[in-house]
Order: sequence, then C-alpha cells, then structure tokens
Amino acid sequence: MKLSRYARRKIGLLLVPSVAGLCIGAAFSVLISQHPTARTVIQGMICGFLIGFTAVYLEYFVFDRIRKLTIYMIILTRSVIFCLVTVAAYIISDVIVFGFDELLGDLRNYMPATIVVSVISILAVVLFINLARLLGQKGFFRLMVGLYHKPVLDRRIFMFIDLAGSTSIAEEIGDIGFHSFLNDFFFDATRPIVECKGEIYKYVGDEIIVTWAMKSGLKDGNALECYFMIEEKIDGLRDAYQAKYGFHPRFTAGIHCGTSVIGEMGDYKREVAFLGDVVNTTSRIQAECKARSRKLIISGTLKKEFNETDLSRYTFESLGSIALRGKKQEIELFSVSR
Repeated sequence: MKLSRYARRKIGLLLVPSVAGLCIGAAFSVLISQHPTARTVIQGMICGFLIGFTAVYLEYFVFDRIRKLTIYMIILTRSVIFCLVTVAAYIISDVIVFGFDELLGDLRNYMPATIVVSVISILAVVLFINLARLLGQKGFFRLMVGLYHKPVLDRRIFMFIDLAGSTSIAEEIGDIGFHSFLNDFFFDATRPIVECKGEIYKYVGDEIIVTWAMKSGLKDGNALECYFMIEEKIDGLRDAYQAKYGFHPRFTAGIHCGTSVIGEMGDYKREVAFLGDVVNTTSRIQAECKARSRKLIISGTLKKEFNETDLSRYTFESLGSIALRGKKQEIELFSVSR
C-alpha cells in the first residue's frame, strides 16, 4: 500500500519521540533499580519506546478526531488514555523481558514511579506538539533555534487562498456557524497543503497564506498541484458541507514567487514573519480571480520557474500583462486549469 506524503510525514515525526522514549526508559530503569542489570535496562528501553511511539501516534493520528471537544474534555481524555498507555507499555515490556512470574512484584514496586515519570514526560511532549501546531511546525523550529533572529533574504513561493462569498455565508448561518464552517475548511485544506510540502504561514480572516521554499514548491509542480488537491478534497466533502451548513466552500487562489525578508517580529507575541513585495503582489494576484472570474491565477514569473514536464499536466490561459492595484509595473498573469 502506497502511503501519501501526509502519512509519510506524520510517520517520520514518530521517530524522534520513539528514540527519546527509548533513551529515557533506559536511564529511568537504571535510576529506580537497586541493582540494575542488562535485562532491566532492556525492559526500560522497550517500555520507553512503546510509550513514546504510542503517545505521539495518538496525538497525530487519533486525537485529530476529537479536536472539537472542549479543552477540559480533551485534557481528561488525554490523561486517561496516556495513563492506560503507560500501564500497558510497562506490562508488555515486563512480560517480554521477565515473563509473567515477576510481573506482580514489579507492578507493586515500580509501577507508581513509572506512571508519574511517564505521564510528565508525555505531557511535555504533547505541550511541544501543540506549540508546534500553534506556531506551525517550521515556525516553531525557527523560533526555538533563533534561525531568523537576524532577518535574511530568501526566494520563496506564496499562495493566497481566499474563501469566496464568505460575507453572504456568514449572514445566512451566523457568526458562530461561520466560524465552524471556516474552521472545517481550514482543517480539510491542511492535508493537501502538507502533502504538497507547503507551509501554512498564517490565517488572515477567511484567507490561508501558504508558502514554499523554491525547491520544494517547484518539485513535482507542488505549488500548482496544491490548489487542485484542495479542490478535489473539498469536492469530495461537498455533500457533508451542504448537509451541515447549507453551503459548501468555494475558493480562489493566486500564486507568485520572489524574494522575501524572513525575520522574527514582536516581543510578547513573537512570530517569524515574511515581508516584501512578493507577498503584496501575491495578494493582488488573488484579487484578480474575482475580477476575471477565474479560480487560479499565477504570475508569469512563477510559470517560467517550472519545468515543461510539470507544466504539461495543466492548461494555461494568458491574461496578458496587467498593472495590479497599487502597483505601477505590469506583470504577466496566467489562469490555470487541469
């Protein structure tokens, strides 16, 4: 069975916590054992590996499904499940190494301390995971290592995705309903973006701003394919949206590339920001979609960057050279369909 890029990326994320759990388990077994042996260390390594792997697997593959529970229910659910995971991991590892004969004694002597340390470790991992989700995985990494403490110039691709008819939808279903509608759309668009190696820079109102490093955005036509994968995903959920809201998402997008400034901004609310003419121009290109009744418009600058093999999958319609709103210099635009 061939795994999607999204699934492969999530599986890759399991490696570090699993190895970390293995190391922590080995160290912990040495600390709590009066007379540590190779077998106790192996048991600790197996237990730590199982806990680390399972905790992160649940966080990325299972808990997505309970994202709409209240924060209290999410905390309660995680706490109960992680305690059960810890107990199960300890029992399995103990039986593998020592067999059933010593299980009851080990549970009585070591289980309480194992649960406390494991739950604290798991909650720390979960905290990092959710911080990474809050800031974006790459944004979190950039802030943690101070990669852009000093601003740098970098060539990147940007895509602005705008939800069409959002004002009328909000009037029909109300603000609370529209928030749920918008959140569902953002959530459903995430997998195609990740599969196409895009990075969600930020949400601005009813817009999603996606960015790529030039190499990853151009490879396999990722920056173009992303739009059509989102479209395919939303089309497949059209009936579900109609049943729930009476509407389904319709959206347009503009894509452009160029040099942007990347650097940390702010103090109490800090983020890694992308600034420059390329960002503003991409926004203007997206605005042309409505004016010209097109779904996807890209710049001629970006089109020239793709190789012919990737471009052959799409149909391009030249819209001519256009002076975008607020800009003096004209830019060549193309409508894209598949």
